[in-house]
Amino acid sequence: MDHLYQTTMLLPASYAVISEEEMTYLDGGKEILLGNVFGYNITFNTDQFVIFCQSALVNALLLGGSYSLSYFKNTIVSGANNGLSPAGTFYHTWDKMNGWSKLALFGMGTLAGYYAYGQVVSIIRTVKNLYNDLVNPMPAFNNGQASDTAAA
Repeated sequence: MDHLYQTTMLLPASYAVISEEEMTYLDGGKEILLGNVFGYNITFNTDQFVIFCQSALVNALLLGGSYSLSYFKNTIVSGANNGLSPAGTFYHTWDKMNGWSKLALFGMGTLAGYYAYGQVVSIIRTVKNLYNDLVNPMPAFNNGQASDTAAA
């Protein structure tokens, strides 16, 4: 045997032959050919489009939440500068609004709460991960085996 490709192919025990149609699910979606420009194919990848839409939605919610929280903070600070308590600022602002403005304020409050919740959860997870990394470091591996695994 002169070349490696002439040897018998050894496959893992859990190997399963699948058809090309099933590979679509493993490779992820399909590309749609939109046209050909100067010899280059212009394609539309459905998976990338879905990921783009998800990212745009999440970023829009985070941006809206950030601006909503900023709006509430600035309103409370403005009220405090005018001698009002936070509750007084709320009632003063609420009385000047019509129904649609009150609905929009509720939506902004929801976004601000969602944003603040996301930030708190992110901080808690970061602290937990840092603590975990400091207290429970990676186990030591000796000669390709875990330290708690007996050699065969």
